[in-house]
Amino acid sequence: MPSLSDHIDHLTATAKAIHTSATSILPTDDNPAAQTGPFTRAVLDTPLGDLIRDIDTSELGLFSLVPPPDAGVRKQPENGPRKGEISRAGFPGATPLRRLPTKRDEATKPREPEPEVYAMAALKYLDRYQSIRPMPRARSQVIALTQQLTEVRANIKHLNETLQQVSPFMSK
Repeated sequence: MPSLSDHIDHLTATAKAIHTSATSILPTDDNPAAQTGPFTRAVLDTPLGDLIRDIDTSELGLFSLVPPPDAGVRKQPENGPRKGEISRAGFPGATPLRRLPTKRDEATKPREPEPEVYAMAALKYLDRYQSIRPMPRARSQVIALTQQLTEVRANIKHLNETLQQVSPFMSK
């Protein structure tokens, strides 16, 4: 498997080949028709060393070379083997930009509002904008939903009371 240094050498060779072919088509005094714009001049005249730099040894651990999933299989013989990819190394710990969740964070996290709050807010807006656009079917659905919520809460309370009565007998 090629190393990261091999990929950097390949990139350098490719960049030099691009620079060589680009300088061969640059405008000359005998061919003034081949004028280039400021973007082309900025890209072709900038030394690649200013754009790309070698990594320090301290940065080697930040990236890893991931082989392609079908590294041993070649789909078409004329295309050659697929190249690997450079990816960031994962770090599961806390970093300055990402903290790990703690028990205290979960305890102070705001709780999700009860469903009745959303139902009452929907009913409030339906009543407020009744004069603009009446929505009787939506209003009846919200009222039915609040009644269902009341029934479900009562059912949960009844089942909890039943469980409290039965649980002393279950532990014996």
